[in-house]
Amino acid sequence: MENKIFIKNIKYLREYLKLTQTEFGEKLGKRYNTIQNWERGRSIPDKTTKEHIKNTLNINLDWLFYDKGSMFLDKNKENNKYQWLIDTLDKLSEEDIKQVELLAQKIFKEKYNKEIIKNPSKKIG
Repeated sequence: MENKIFIKNIKYLREYLKLTQTEFGEKLGKRYNTIQNWERGRSIPDKTTKEHIKNTLNINLDWLFYDKGSMFLDKNKENNKYQWLIDTLDKLSEEDIKQVELLAQKIFKEKYNKEIIKNPSKKIG
């Protein structure tokens, strides 16, 4: 079980960071074939490497190996209060994100009778 979750999450993490296997390996001080072996389920990181992943990338190892909690560690829980929402939005399609943004604008307008500041990405209205 742990291995399947790790395989899925290590690849997701690398793609989330927009890194090739080579770039990801360089960031962690590992060779391309090590990352490839992780993503294919041929090996998993040792304890030292797990700690290095955690510290270098600020990754929650419970998420990486067990799918528990947020992908990233909360360095300051008050500032990352809505990290779960950010993590969820990252998994949505552009069209779904547009719908969430439009709904947020509608709620803000109804509650405060004001226009919400537009997203600088200009993906909406």
